[in-house]
Amino acid sequence: MLDFTEVDKNQARYVRYRDSDNKKYCECISCGRPAKREICRISWYNNSTKLRFHEKNTNAQCISCVKTMNKNYRGHRFGMIERYGEKIFDELELAARIAPLITQETVDDLALDYMDKLEIMLENEKEMTENVK
Repeated sequence: MLDFTEVDKNQARYVRYRDSDNKKYCECISCGRPAKREICRISWYNNSTKLRFHEKNTNAQCISCVKTMNKNYRGHRFGMIERYGEKIFDELELAARIAPLITQETVDDLALDYMDKLEIMLENEKEMTENVK
């Protein structure tokens, strides 16, 4: 059984930072409402393990869409079209067909990759904050 604990944590932090603005609010992929970065969730359009770490398949979502609207799948689809264009679904379908099997080594490498990307984003955010002062 694969252990996704570390990579899930790092991916969630990365996506929340990637999808947030300079005021630390994410725009929900499904409804478009702003949500504080710390409390928004991430959602996968396609829950296939093969697409679990495809960056366009994983987006920030508000708690309301996740919990009360059962992930607002229809809104998620429209949000992805708006953000990535109609061809995103062809891209995901192809990615699912050609994606290699995920191993624990792959999962561990992805956890480190997300941590590296997050560190770069945090540094950029810190620099922007310092430049404002």
